Amino acid sequence: MSYIKLDPVDHHKLAQEVGLIANQWPPAPGQLMVQGIEGQGDPSYGTGRVAGFEHNEDDFVYPMHDTPYLNSLVEKYGMYRTRIMTMSKSCYSWHRDETARIHIPIYSLQPYNFMVIEDEVIRLPVGNAYWTDTTMMHTYVNTIDHVRTHIVGCVK
Repeated sequence: MSYIKLDPVDHHKLAQEVGLIANQWPPAPGQLMVQGIEGQGDPSYGTGRVAGFEHNEDDFVYPMHDTPYLNSLVEKYGMYRTRIMTMSKSCYSWHRDETARIHIPIYSLQPYNFMVIEDEVIRLPVGNAYWTDTTMMHTYVNTIDHVRTHIVGCVK
């Protein structure tokens, strides 16, 4: 199975918390870290590709922001190296990740935003968390000029 619909989430509350830290947005193109390394306060450290990191993905476990609801979801799902990721009209490369991911959509217009995992097209509407098997070949596509925003965290 390439994805599992998990629990409902309050995307309005998440959007409010993300708005509170928007003054730091975006330190890296389209990404802001939710979790970091102890003693490392740079909200862009840990974004992008893992190649060249001085740390392992599972070292990113320390909450970086005063976002109680978001931090509670990170803890509930055992997420690490969690980021807020935005995407304008574009498509990610065809790739695979080292671990599965939890996706929590905050803003996502359907049917214009979707993942493709192997040969399966997957839509992730707001209002739920989703476990996705991103160890399989996949990409994410946003077909319109409306910014898609997801919370994305690694899970074992």
